[in-house]
Amino acid sequence: MTKLLFPALLAFTLLACNGSAPKSGATPAPDALKQAAAANWKGEIPCADCEGIAYLLQLQPNDTFYERSIYLGKPGDAFVDKGTWEMSADSLVTLHNISGQTKFLAYRGEKLEILDQGRQIHQLHPRIKI
Repeated sequence: MTKLLFPALLAFTLLACNGSAPKSGATPAPDALKQAAAANWKGEIPCADCEGIAYLLQLQPNDTFYERSIYLGKPGDAFVDKGTWEMSADSLVTLHNISGQTKFLAYRGEKLEILDQGRQIHQLHPRIKI
């Protein structure tokens, strides 16, 4: 009995560990939609204790991103972030930075909406070709 049970458990364990799911678990966006979103996005967002935040986001066609934020009216360097991005069929853009943090945005044609962690609209960014 033990001789039959062990191979069955081994096969089950190997099959269970073999599957790989996409990062977001959502249906990927069509290529045309993703290509349209892959652009340079630039704008200024409000800031509670400064004049504003100059924001630049570059969504590259090779699934990488570059993000830069500068707090206006405050001393200090720019905050830079890099990583990978993906887009689901419902136009949700997910940024995965190199330290493992995730940000969400919603692509709306000529606008890119920054979402909070609950995926609710936080800020809007106009599209500007650089």
